[in-house]
Amino acid sequence: MDYQVIDNFLTEEVFQRYSVLATNEIPVFYQDGVGVEGKDSEYYFTHSFYNFHHKQSNFFDSLILPLLEKINLRALIRAQANFYPKTHKITEHEKHVDQPFDHRVLILYVNTCDGFTRLAKDTVVKSVANRAIIFDGNIYHNSTTCTDEKMRRIINVNFV
Repeated sequence: MDYQVIDNFLTEEVFQRYSVLATNEIPVFYQDGVGVEGKDSEYYFTHSFYNFHHKQSNFFDSLILPLLEKINLRALIRAQANFYPKTHKITEHEKHVDQPFDHRVLILYVNTCDGFTRLAKDTVVKSVANRAIIFDGNIYHNSTTCTDEKMRRIINVNFV
């Protein structure tokens, strides 16, 4: 399986910018279903930075460009922040791939919590602030909720 976990992905100075994701300064939007639309009781919130070949957020330059500078990419497909609300027990969402074609995925964990990302069947990457995982987008994966923070916050970038 092709993946890489990198702790302290950004400098502390740059990573401090991501604290905006814990404020009401950044608009978020309700999404029904995680990985698979409409699954009962599974929902999350997103903020789109980039999609459909266009910047969609005033936060793109401050929050996404530092990530893109750290990876080798030919083209950006999508970049968004995902916010998973706290639950009483950890819920694992549906396994999925982000795009129906060859691509790579970068996930930046914005806060430390007991949530995680599962790759394939048995690889678990814990949510640790300023940790990144980069993996082949054809690998089925899933996210989770958390139980020890109000919200699990990540940034998801799809690229080729």
